Amino acid sequence: MRASWPSSKDIYAFPLYLKNSHGDRGRGKIKFKKNNGDEINNIKPQNSRIVYCARKLYKKIYHRIPKEWQKLGDALETIVGINNLAIIGSWLLGFEGKDVDYALYGLDSLDKFSQKYRLRQD
Repeated sequence: MRASWPSSKDIYAFPLYLKNSHGDRGRGKIKFKKNNGDEINNIKPQNSRIVYCARKLYKKIYHRIPKEWQKLGDALETIVGINNLAIIGSWLLGFEGKDVDYALYGLDSLDKFSQKYRLRQD
């Protein structure tokens, strides 16, 4: 779920996956289907929500992804450091994804990555 907290009372969320008995992704016995709609819901905060701390889970998820994607993670670690890196998307939620979504944290990480691959002109 992608979410935004514009105030302390409201959370606006777009569910990325919906429970669906015909879905192509599973967690245990529950099937899910990717939500291709564009509806954003206003949901009320609840204590039962799951909060994923992507940076803290990085190495745990890293060891589950395919080796070819681990090589990308290794390269990113040498540029921005392990503490500024996370795996998000399907893998973070417990699904086996077709690809791996990496997130870099911090402007300093963006600068290091951009300089390495000459993406930013200062």
